[in-house]
Amino acid sequence: MTDAKRCQYLLALANSNHSMRVFLRTNGWRYALILALFVPVTYLAAADTLALRPLWAGLIGALAGALLRDAGWVARIRETWPLTVRITNWDLVREIANGRAAGAADHASPTGP
Repeated sequence: MTDAKRCQYLLALANSNHSMRVFLRTNGWRYALILALFVPVTYLAAADTLALRPLWAGLIGALAGALLRDAGWVARIRETWPLTVRITNWDLVREIANGRAAGAADHASPTGP
């Protein structure tokens, strides 16, 4: 993902307060991929194929783990998002998003206090 795309995404989130709904709208394809793997294995495991039950349990664990991980991430981001909005240089973000400040993103890593 380019810096311009990242900045466009950041601008789209600027007023959303990072809800789980917004997260799922932008990242739902990952859950669709997990479900695409989960549904056929569930069907086969339900047909009494004992060899696939450990795989089915592993997929349930992966799905639950992904949901818990992402819910925790959204909760942590949501706590810090108001500060992020306050301290972000939105003019620079807009310039990078529009491709006018390509060199400005090269010095993005802060050196500390």
